[in-house]
Amino acid sequence: MKIAKPEIFNDKEIINIIISLHSDHNVFIQNWGEFIFGKELNLPPELKNRIFCIWFSGVIDLIMDKQEQYDVLMQVCNDRNLNNCKLLMNELTILVDAISDRIMEISHEEQILLNHHRNTLVHARVYSIHNHKISFKFLDHDDKMIKK
Repeated sequence: MKIAKPEIFNDKEIINIIISLHSDHNVFIQNWGEFIFGKELNLPPELKNRIFCIWFSGVIDLIMDKQEQYDVLMQVCNDRNLNNCKLLMNELTILVDAISDRIMEISHEEQILLNHHRNTLVHARVYSIHNHKISFKFLDHDDKMIKK
């Protein structure tokens, strides 16, 4: 949820938005990260690669959330003196920045391929692949989200 007009939300609603943003993304990273990076499960590389494609798309959404919402929410926290929420926003920034650093090592072409592979894994046949113009999003090497 992109916060366009934060002034329409009361403090409790802003706090709930920040807590859910922080919690949802942390839970997502932990749940899928266990399958990709966890040593206990000892999954074969083929399965880890499939899971990574799904995880990758979620991570792109996480990065977009941060880029679209962070400044607005942090300004609200500063204006309303919501210090505990500022701590949560800073934790989210640390998480997203660490992930962004790794994602930027993946070329644009590879990111597009990962996204397409994710779509075929999750949705089977992706009819839009034959459209004249395909929309996709990727992280460029300047840490900017590109939507085409």
